[in-house]
Amino acid sequence: MPVSDTATGMILENEFTKLTILGSDGRLAVYEPTPDIEGIDRLVKLVGDFDPIGIQVKGTVERTKIGEVRAKIRLVTFTESRFNFVAILELDPATFALGPYVWIIRTDELAKLATKWRGRLVFQASPDPDSHDKYTPWRYRPSEVACVVETAVRLLNERGHQVKLPAQREEVEAHCRRLGVSGLEDRGHGRP
Repeated sequence: MPVSDTATGMILENEFTKLTILGSDGRLAVYEPTPDIEGIDRLVKLVGDFDPIGIQVKGTVERTKIGEVRAKIRLVTFTESRFNFVAILELDPATFALGPYVWIIRTDELAKLATKWRGRLVFQASPDPDSHDKYTPWRYRPSEVACVVETAVRLLNERGHQVKLPAQREEVEAHCRRLGVSGLEDRGHGRP
């Protein structure tokens, strides 16, 4: 019997939590909103501060026929905001390991990029390190997730609700250096 979509979602949400807490050396706290409303699966904040960002975790356990990662997000659970992000993870059902990349996209950006189909937003991207599809600027290695999230949270705490939170790699790189957040790999190594 295959694993249900609900169980797969819980596994991916827990993987995201693990990457965030361990990758930040405990500087980030991750909370599960109760009830799960507005499609926000996790709230992430700096330990000792209050302003959180919202994360909707989505993913897949199988690739499309052409080898791409696809995730579908129901529009009724999607909250478009410059303070919310979608994290898209891939889980290999044969090894139970995460795929080579995670995509972290602000929801207001994803709303413009994703295809709308039957009441859903459809994300579809190549996991090939040499690809340059429309989602490449938001593609990270799993080890980089905490850096991306911590940079957004620190910027929100520093500049308040007027700030545009970074998610594209170039934006994150610029802010993480200034904020003293480490964890992004050299772009030439692995070409995320």
